[in-house]
Amino acid sequence: MRLANRKYFCRLLLSTALTAVPLLFPEPAQAEEIGISQPVLISSNVLKGGMANGLVNYHTYDFSASGFVFQNEAGGITIGASDNPPVFLNQVYFKDASGYIPSLEEGSPRSWGNGTFGGNYVKNEFSGNISINNGLFKGTLSIEKGPIEEKSGEDDVLSKGNIDISGGHFFLTGGTIQTKVNNDGDILIRGGAQLYIGYSDINTTVNGKTVTITNNQDGGKIAISGGDFHISDGSKLVLSGNKATGTLSYPASGSHVSFDGNGTLQLGMQSFSINSPVAWSTGTLLQTAGTLNIGSDVTLKAYEMQGQSTSLVISGKLSIENNVQFSGNLSGSGELLLSDTANAQFGVLNNFGTISVKQGRVSFLIAGPASGLSLSVLNGATGAEDQDQIGIININSMQHIGTVNLGKAALVLNEELIVDNLNLQQGQVVFTSNDNKPLTLTNN
Repeated sequence: MRLANRKYFCRLLLSTALTAVPLLFPEPAQAEEIGISQPVLISSNVLKGGMANGLVNYHTYDFSASGFVFQNEAGGITIGASDNPPVFLNQVYFKDASGYIPSLEEGSPRSWGNGTFGGNYVKNEFSGNISINNGLFKGTLSIEKGPIEEKSGEDDVLSKGNIDISGGHFFLTGGTIQTKVNNDGDILIRGGAQLYIGYSDINTTVNGKTVTITNNQDGGKIAISGGDFHISDGSKLVLSGNKATGTLSYPASGSHVSFDGNGTLQLGMQSFSINSPVAWSTGTLLQTAGTLNIGSDVTLKAYEMQGQSTSLVISGKLSIENNVQFSGNLSGSGELLLSDTANAQFGVLNNFGTISVKQGRVSFLIAGPASGLSLSVLNGATGAEDQDQIGIININSMQHIGTVNLGKAALVLNEELIVDNLNLQQGQVVFTSNDNKPLTLTNN
């Protein structure tokens, strides 16, 4: 369905309100595509049971007959699959602000409004998803699920439902996707969703843009089980939620998740788990808060950890090409593999599995636990027979390591090192302190 005479409106609100509202533009002649170049507000304010809300200040048109954009039975918005997907240009706002108040008396709805649109709260629980599985979206995008206000008087206002993106092409130069703190629901990205962050089209980048996906609910989730993420140079895709958790996990067959571009995926959640392989040789994974769990093979050009309260737990394998500084906690039974020339600085190690270094310089800066191991295995670099010493390992704080396979590296002791098993191989141990900090061997 194509809208004509765009000069007559600046925003459009889609709803299944039961009362007819006269249009200020003629009805389109075809129902194959929705092409909109002006800012658009697509809002859901219809409660379960067909109760229509009072809509303020916006023209209303029902696109449900097109099969593209329509109101779910229990609230929510759906863009269904079609051979002729809808097209939204410039700015698009999907907003489901419907809610209910459990403490209301039966049959006594309470009105709400914010000067833009409004409706009625009811007593009975209902839910509805915002679902997108098709469409072309360009510009800035705002998707919001949950009531505008957390309380009506002294009463809690609640809502229920997911934001579910399973398809569509998104060329985004900004925007937010979020569930409100009082909405019981998750944000799901799956299937064939194509997200281009900092792109105006598939061939044109607009660098330095940010799109934020946030679940504000206590215990909410952001779950990625499919899709392709293209992040341009200097642009960011931010996943956040101080009390929410996130996962990246997809089946071994039938789905995938991929990343490309020189941009940044920023994680600022209570915890986030990567349980399926990821190979991103051009971008940066930035962890700003919480715990990141890596349970599969993950390869990155760059990883950045901010803050001493952040934690990285590796039970799979993390391979990093660039220099890296671990300011927080590093634990788990997995392996950290540094590239040929990568340098690394380590903060707190708590019985971590294996660190394998090559030609770079690595330093251990913060003392390990009072009892138990800092690290199970430390592997120095190996090289050709005619190569001299490669790689430097600096012990700048007391550590207890289970096994050190030195290879051709130099082990420089600025502080005490306790080792259960030391394999010197072709490496060397260097004592630098006038205090003769000891190297203690507890076994072989």
